[in-house]
Amino acid sequence: MHEEVLARYYGCGLVVPALLEGARVLDLGCGPGATATCSPDRGEAGRVVGVDMTEAQLAVARRHVDEHTRRFGYREPNVRFLPGYLERLDELDLAPASVDVIVSNCVINLSRTSARCSPRPTAC
Repeated sequence: MHEEVLARYYGCGLVVPALLEGARVLDLGCGPGATATCSPDRGEAGRVVGVDMTEAQLAVARRHVDEHTRRFGYREPNVRFLPGYLERLDELDLAPASVDVIVSNCVINLSRTSARCSPRPTAC
């Protein structure tokens, strides 16, 4: 992974599930794209959409897409990065049922929506 991506990665650690071959992944709070770009297990057929509210972080992620595509030996990029807020995912250009796996590397804890939730997930 590119040094700039690693330097701007502020996550708390995320175990990306194995066997993601061909999976469509939504990365909430993707930051500089570390989780999205370090998931080669999804294979060339897999796709990752990273969403972040910070344009500076998205700029880093986008800047290194081509390099990471080459490093993994893919013919074309299989990641894209969108500006957006976790509380307003419905405003993004995402088709219904278009993802298989949703990940969030601690950023979900910063969401205003999660702050309104009770300790019981069914109360959200």
